[in-house]
Amino acid sequence: MGTGAAFFDLDRTILAGASAPLLTAALVEAGLLPDRHLPGEGLLLRVYELVGESLLAMALARRAAAFFAGLDSEAVRAAATRAADRLVVEVLPYARVLVAEHRREGRPVVL
Repeated sequence: MGTGAAFFDLDRTILAGASAPLLTAALVEAGLLPDRHLPGEGLLLRVYELVGESLLAMALARRAAAFFAGLDSEAVRAAATRAADRLVVEVLPYARVLVAEHRREGRPVVL
């Protein structure tokens, strides 16, 4: 077995775009988020997909983390599992090859 581990970033690295829409959809389906969109949400997502991370996006993510602290952890875990099932389908072909290579070498892979 090899040593070390392989870590892969999701958004705009092994996925073509952002993971947020799939994660949000899973949370809405689980009843953990309301089924509504924020004004400008689509524009923010498009900017993120074009230029990457921004201070505004990071600030929103920090605020979201505080919101989720009070939710039922089992419900969040179930929603995360549903989201992961959807996200794995979106992994880009080149990344699948890299992940498989690291696994063959005996490295744990963290996505």
